[in-house]
Amino acid sequence: LQDSFTSRAFDLVRCESTFIGLSLLCADTVRLFEGIRANRGNVAILSSRIEGRPMQTFSGIALVESGLDIAGSAFLVSGGSSSCRLVSASGGSVVCSSVYAKVDWNGELTAILARGGTVVKVAHVSAVLSAKGLCVLDTDYPDWILANSILNVRAAKAILARITVKPSLGAISANCLWGFTRYLDGAYPADSLEQLNAWAAIGYSNIAENPEKTFASVLKGVPRLSSASACVDAGMSLPWAVSFDIDGNPKPSESGLRKPDIGADEIQ
Repeated sequence: LQDSFTSRAFDLVRCESTFIGLSLLCADTVRLFEGIRANRGNVAILSSRIEGRPMQTFSGIALVESGLDIAGSAFLVSGGSSSCRLVSASGGSVVCSSVYAKVDWNGELTAILARGGTVVKVAHVSAVLSAKGLCVLDTDYPDWILANSILNVRAAKAILARITVKPSLGAISANCLWGFTRYLDGAYPADSLEQLNAWAAIGYSNIAENPEKTFASVLKGVPRLSSASACVDAGMSLPWAVSFDIDGNPKPSESGLRKPDIGADEIQ
């Protein structure tokens, strides 16, 4: 999509939609970009890529009373001067696993904005995010989980989750975090890992690790997990997360001898 003031690739209303191998590219000649909008339907996205470098705003996926299941996919976003949202939802549900996100944004970034009782489940995400200010998850509902993810951020004000209601025990577990100025903001603030881990599942605390130790190399545009990282075999089994990594390689099963790795990439 290029050479326009506003661009939207898909406008879906009351339908069940599945995208496999989708590639969306928004050029820097577009001012306002929205990749997919769904109203009162369900969207499944697999092995896809949403890439954009608009002049002003970016909205990857926007949902109204809809469900989203995205796996094995990537967001690659840069540029901008205003707001950037990878996923925004009002009502419905968002399930995201084995996803890579690379964002270098000049304005404000909210990776996932959830309103109106949206259920959010995020696991096995590897994200390298840079913005003027950023928040990974902004939600007004207690039914959310963020687990098994590597989140490396850079911003003057970087918040992991902005919440208005008390989270459930285990809501935020087994994540590898780096660069945050505050972990939880809002009604139940957390400024330290110790405070954050009060909401972690037993045995699956969140950790901080320098990205130089976490990643060994970059392959196919995705940072690859180092065998020396504390993320190896440190994830928790989640029945709702997909059983493969971003390359389609299998992750250890709940009944196996190994635990899954933290992040989108599984060491084979």
